[in-house]
Amino acid sequence: MDRAAVVALDEVSESFGAAALASGRITGAEGEKFTAGDLGAHTVGAGGEVVLGPPTVSARDDIDRFDF
Repeated sequence: MDRAAVVALDEVSESFGAAALASGRITGAEGEKFTAGDLGAHTVGAGGEVVLGPPTVSARDDIDRFDF
């Protein structure tokens, strides 16, 4: 990866999991399932991990196409 690359998580995507946890719809236990809006259904993995999608990676030559 280019040393000038930036890796960012999508806060909107991440908020679906946080909202499900905060609302009590899930407890974070392995195997629980929830729907994350347009991202679809997801399952809580080991250690409470949920992968909602890949991070956004941008470099010097394409940073202007993102609205941070």
